[in-house]
Amino acid sequence: MPTGAQYKQLLELEITRLQPQRLITYGLGSPEARYINYAMSTSARRLFSALATRAASNNKHACVREIREFMQISRPAMNQMIDECEAEGWITVERDEGGNRGGIRGNAMILRLWYEYADDLYSRLAV
Repeated sequence: MPTGAQYKQLLELEITRLQPQRLITYGLGSPEARYINYAMSTSARRLFSALATRAASNNKHACVREIREFMQISRPAMNQMIDECEAEGWITVERDEGGNRGGIRGNAMILRLWYEYADDLYSRLAV
């Protein structure tokens, strides 16, 4: 169980984590800025983006059905996010022989953005 000081430190970390990402670093309209705006626009897109990033980090596709069940969203909502992200080139989609979506994985940019964000967050963490 955390101590009182640790609870406060965790709260400060959460507040820092929730601060808007500084898009100026990437340039308005850049692929990075567009992706960050997309990923941060709703909680579902944020979670989907995190799961795509984890798949990229693991260097394997994550099962679409498992993602949808984990997120507790409808098939149309899942399909829309996949369509949007695939059209932008932010994810790759693994398909079976019938063309059905089996898995998704974030691209190299998404993974790089995660590392940059984590490095920035870590640098602001007062440990």
